Amino acid sequence: MRAILSSIEGEWRRYQVLGEGALRQTRNDELTADGPGGGNSIAIIIRHIAGNLKSRFTDFLTSDGEKSWRRRDSEFEQRDMSREDLMRTWNEGWNILFAALAPLTDDDLSRTVIIRGERFLVQKRCYACLRTRAITWDRSSTWRSHFVEVSGIT
Repeated sequence: MRAILSSIEGEWRRYQVLGEGALRQTRNDELTADGPGGGNSIAIIIRHIAGNLKSRFTDFLTSDGEKSWRRRDSEFEQRDMSREDLMRTWNEGWNILFAALAPLTDDDLSRTVIIRGERFLVQKRCYACLRTRAITWDRSSTWRSHFVEVSGIT
């Protein structure tokens, strides 16, 4: 049975759609512009979300969610990336997430996963990751609102 997991997956898909909607409204030059007060650009937020999804959900039930190959700090470095490269990075993260969730059932929610050596229930980590995405997108929305207010772009 997948009643709970379907609900969790539905929320993930909702955040994906919200993010993609915001990205469609964003001009190319806005993608790498600093956020309010020198905050992270949308490109950095995209790379961080994708890096987090790739790390947490690759081999989701069988390996530590903080992968040795992830270079988290580099996700926050400003660099030039085309919209196409950013979208490819974005989609890679979401594809890994949904591939990891697809075979799971509600029974798997009581299993444990490891992140940075600490054990967590699958259900708790799924909700925690959702909450983190919501906070990240709230920051991105604040950035977008600030940019619209300052520049007059709608």
